[in-house]
Amino acid sequence: MRILLGLLFCFHYQHAFALGKIEIQVDLAPTGSFVATSRSLRGHAAFIKAKLKSTKIEVDTSSFETGIALRNEHFRHRLQYEKYPVASLDEIKLHGDFKTGNGSGLLFVRGHTEKIQFSYQIEDQIIRASFLVSAKKFGIKNVAYMGVGVRDKMKVVAYIPLVNLKLKNQF
Repeated sequence: MRILLGLLFCFHYQHAFALGKIEIQVDLAPTGSFVATSRSLRGHAAFIKAKLKSTKIEVDTSSFETGIALRNEHFRHRLQYEKYPVASLDEIKLHGDFKTGNGSGLLFVRGHTEKIQFSYQIEDQIIRASFLVSAKKFGIKNVAYMGVGVRDKMKVVAYIPLVNLKLKNQF
């Protein structure tokens, strides 16, 4: 019985402290696209007195993978991962219910801060928040390689763990 309780506790503990994921959809010009993914998203959300609250959300800028080694290098270089090892979303405000809603926050990337608006859906203890960003607003301009350029607007989707506050209370 002790072993079973220990395993259950470990499962819940692991779930409560699980890292999230972030995906950035990059559209190319004249045609094509790719997705840069990081599984190093840190932060979480929880319901407190029927209101959804979130901690600061962070991601390591050196952790993005695009499926091609050279593109990984270029993507990380454009994020200036050595100078700015972390991108973050802070001062998060959430409005909605137990399934969907909207929010806002301050996005910090490459030394630039921009207020963003996002929508979210909750499913299976994960909050899926999505928003558009302009690369130019974060100082990323004139990105091209062998005649293929990057379009300015990028769709960002963050998968944020929804935790049980009985296990982790950081609000």
